[in-house]
Parts: sequence; C-alpha cells; structure tokens
Amino acid sequence: MYIANAEVSLRCLATEEFARMEKLIQWAWPFGFGIIAGMILLSFPFMSSESATKLADQARVEGVLSVTTPLCVAAAKAAPAAMAELLALPTNNQREALTAAGWVIYPDAASTSLVRVIDEACLKAMK
Repeated sequence: MYIANAEVSLRCLATEEFARMEKLIQWAWPFGFGIIAGMILLSFPFMSSESATKLADQARVEGVLSVTTPLCVAAAKAAPAAMAELLALPTNNQREALTAAGWVIYPDAASTSLVRVIDEACLKAMK
C-alpha cells in the first residue's frame, strides 16, 4: 500500500511539474518571439525625417553645383583678363565681382546660402 501511494504521489508531482513547464512555455514563447522580432527589425537601417531632409538638401545642392560650376568656369575662361583681375582681388571682394561679371547662373528662388555656396564653388574651381 505504501508503494501504491508513492506511485500516485510521483504521478501527481510529474503532472504538477508538467503544468508548471507548460505555463513557463506559454509565457516565454511571446517574450522570446518579441526579442527575436525586435532583433530582426533593428538590424534594418532606419533614418529620421530630419536626416532624410538633410541628405535631400545636400543632394540638391550637389546637383546644382554640378551644373552651375562648369558653366561659370567656362564663362570665366572665355575672358582670361577679367578672370585674372577677379582672382587678384581680395577674397572678400571676389564674390561680389563674380556676381557683377555675370558668369554665374543661379537657380530660380535660390536662397542666399545657396548663392554663397555656388559662388565659392565657382571661385574654387577657377583657382
């Protein structure tokens, strides 16, 4: 009789242990799935809207410079004497002289910062 009671208690312990393991698996499965899904999602690069805007602005400026700089240099090389005079001026007066010479073509509604960047790129290419 004692042995029969021991068998029954072992079966009860095994059933309780199985129930605990089942609860643990039910709880751990979503947790583990969430960790794995998060790792996969974070492995992809992401960009904020501010970074995307900065990159788009930079690409726009580079596109404008790729068109305006060669045109400015070609116009300046067509008048070598005027180009030599412009390059002989002090650095702070060169931008004004470049604009006055009419060698630079600005896009419509160009901001003052874009105009400055275009002027500096043209002067740098001339030197």
